[in-house]
Amino acid sequence: MLWGKYLDLTLDVHSDAVFNYLNAIRKQGRLEEVEQMVCGLSISNNSELQMCIKEIKALLFMSQHRWDDAILEWKYINKDNSDNLKYCECLAYDFRYEELDNFLSNDSELFPLLSVYKLYAQQNWG
Repeated sequence: MLWGKYLDLTLDVHSDAVFNYLNAIRKQGRLEEVEQMVCGLSISNNSELQMCIKEIKALLFMSQHRWDDAILEWKYINKDNSDNLKYCECLAYDFRYEELDNFLSNDSELFPLLSVYKLYAQQNWG
């Protein structure tokens, strides 16, 4: 893919610009287009760009309801914690109650939202 070769060869790529471009396309619902651009890319000379691509892949997989794949991408870029609500959302929709329960602490600012995710994962609405 020509776009991938360009990213691999270019030393002066602004990761924020790439992220914002791909995320805008994803938000427009053009998921196949984003998937073609990012899946299979190997960015060897720019670790910041590689992390950007991994985050876009996580968001793409979330848009496609591919929770396991999204969780793996969040873990790869070390954003698998309670501060990343998108990661917690993936855990909830993948029904990973125990992992969400590990994040839950009463002193957290996110306690109410994490509690809702935990209930969803547990499927306990009563």
